[in-house]
Amino acid sequence: YLVTDLLLLSNLETQPRKSNCVEMPQLLQKIRENNESVQGSAGRVTLKLESQANLFGDAQELHSAFSNLIENALKYSPAQAPVAVSWRETGLALEFCVADQGEGIAETEIPRITERFYRVDVKRPEKVAGTGLGLAIVKHVLIRHDAKLCIRSRLQQGSEFICQFPLERRC
Repeated sequence: YLVTDLLLLSNLETQPRKSNCVEMPQLLQKIRENNESVQGSAGRVTLKLESQANLFGDAQELHSAFSNLIENALKYSPAQAPVAVSWRETGLALEFCVADQGEGIAETEIPRITERFYRVDVKRPEKVAGTGLGLAIVKHVLIRHDAKLCIRSRLQQGSEFICQFPLERRC
């Protein structure tokens, strides 16, 4: 996984942008279905499509970023805890949101969690697998889509990751 993630990051930084009209409801449904097949996650991911808006961008990059956020929510939440995924349009942005009921992230850690290889140091009974590159990938995909990542989190109550895309990206 490490080499794959490093190659993806390198491509995000060096390759020209590709943009098409991405059918977001279909993309998000596909991602949710893919997560259903992951061991222990059946029925945990709910998808609420509050908008049918599509997004001008790169479907493969968006798939990678959104999958990373959902996989993290599943990994860092209790085994049966739900993960709520939504796609909505506000007056200011198109938003992809992932909310979990996991362990949360300390406020002091939030500014650093999108750095490469940065992992929050939390005492856990078991080690959580990963390369430490997932949120860096998310950050770079969002930059390429003129979007930003907002993170809200409270320890022992969960986290919410919101990808905000400018309305001009609607197609």
